[in-house]
Amino acid sequence: MSDGSELLEFRMRGYKRVNVVVRDARVQTIDITLPDGVSPESVAKIFKLGEPREGELPAAANIGTTVSADWKAQRYSAGRVVLFIDESGSKPVAQLMRVYALDVIPLRSDEASLVKRSLQGQNAESRQITKAVLNLLATRHFQPQKLNQEIAQRWLQNYIKTLDPLKLFFFQSDIEEFQKQSEQIVTDAAEGNIDFAYNVFYRYLERRTQNLKIIREYLAAEHDFSLDEEILTLKEVPYPENELEAREIWRKRVKLELLNRKAKGYDPVESLERVKRHYEYQFQLPEQFDDLQLLEWSLSALAKSYNANSTYYSARSIGRYQDNLRRQIVGIGAQLQIVDGDIEIVSLPEGGAAAQSGALKTGDRIVAVAEGEGEFDSVSGLRLTEVVEKIRGKQGTVVRLKVISSQKNQPTVVALTRDEVSFAGIRGTILNERYANQKQKTRIGFVSVPAFYSDSQNPSARSSSKDLKKLLKEYEADGVDALVLDLRNNSGGMLAESFRFTSLFIGQRPLVQTKDQSGKVQTLNGVKVD
Repeated sequence: MSDGSELLEFRMRGYKRVNVVVRDARVQTIDITLPDGVSPESVAKIFKLGEPREGELPAAANIGTTVSADWKAQRYSAGRVVLFIDESGSKPVAQLMRVYALDVIPLRSDEASLVKRSLQGQNAESRQITKAVLNLLATRHFQPQKLNQEIAQRWLQNYIKTLDPLKLFFFQSDIEEFQKQSEQIVTDAAEGNIDFAYNVFYRYLERRTQNLKIIREYLAAEHDFSLDEEILTLKEVPYPENELEAREIWRKRVKLELLNRKAKGYDPVESLERVKRHYEYQFQLPEQFDDLQLLEWSLSALAKSYNANSTYYSARSIGRYQDNLRRQIVGIGAQLQIVDGDIEIVSLPEGGAAAQSGALKTGDRIVAVAEGEGEFDSVSGLRLTEVVEKIRGKQGTVVRLKVISSQKNQPTVVALTRDEVSFAGIRGTILNERYANQKQKTRIGFVSVPAFYSDSQNPSARSSSKDLKKLLKEYEADGVDALVLDLRNNSGGMLAESFRFTSLFIGQRPLVQTKDQSGKVQTLNGVKVD
């Protein structure tokens, strides 16, 4: 620039563009182009610039600030903020800009209201499911019992723990208010109503929004790390009595997170960035959140009130779980996620139709889907699960995608034939280790077992026991001396398949005992594996 200033351009998550003008190593201005739907006023508040002196922010208006004489005027316009900074205030403001713009600006405080608007309330099917689950628990559970006020209290407590396991959101007054509803919960549940679950969730959203504001404050505040303070562990911590106590809890938690990063050697700015990413993740709601998700949370909390090992899965969750156990689905073989509101391709597993076509790349955005030669349906505003359901279908059928490449602005149409897509199953590695007093290395077969998977509808399909049996034969031929089974990330699976898997090691010896409602104990042995 002619005056010796340097223009630095950044592309930062949360903003369309951030331009910083620097002269003599000092920040002169920060010019921020905001994403759609974010007001300049909200960013001004996040940057602690103070409230405008009068009325709402008009387009292209010069607004003074009431924060400090060190700050010059800020220029606000539609979809844009320009901060004019004098030399005395440039360094702290530059740090603040980096901290808030780099990752999380703005934390989406409007997410709660969007989620609330997406909930339609219970319908007839939801009430029918609730009554059916209550009947099963009263007649078929290992410890059958009709719903009463004692169980209703546990139901409520489990549901609250689902929403707020760390006691960070609800106030003690909220809990006391909810606990008075046990009799009404029993009455409503008899008709299949779970109104309490909606009311508790709405209160949770309200507290989330309050806490987001508090966290922003303490992330921007100075903290004195020389003070001797303590923070209670989860078992000891009570719910905060009110907002004043909640503020103190969040002050300490933010300070502790910053201190942990400082202890790891991060500088103050990097520490703030990492803590902000931590809270961004913590405050995320499930992307697919809807009435079905709320029903599942509620009924799972109900099942756990009968026994800690009991749970409820919706048909949607069971379908996903069964897909996982079959280790294959019918689709195009593309992993998707929502990035800034767009459906983006994040990976293309080998062997899938998408990877084989060569027409799709990671980073491409899907904007519309069509079945065969039918009309395109926009995916704008759809949940990720809804988009996935549109793309999946019967094997051999064609799905067309309207895609915008990361290198192009105009959409192109890609036609793909749906086919089976296999997930990774058991994986084996041979490690050569030499231990003390050993002349030769020990060959260790390391086996990762993601699940006890199989396809109950197709006996000839792959399974964990078949894959393991094949791998064990290979290890035997390779002279493996020892075996390590890694079950750390095992999600469980089919009970019968776990029998076959274990039987590869213990044969047909006793494997497990079961006991039914009447107290009858049955011993089940291992099985012969073909």
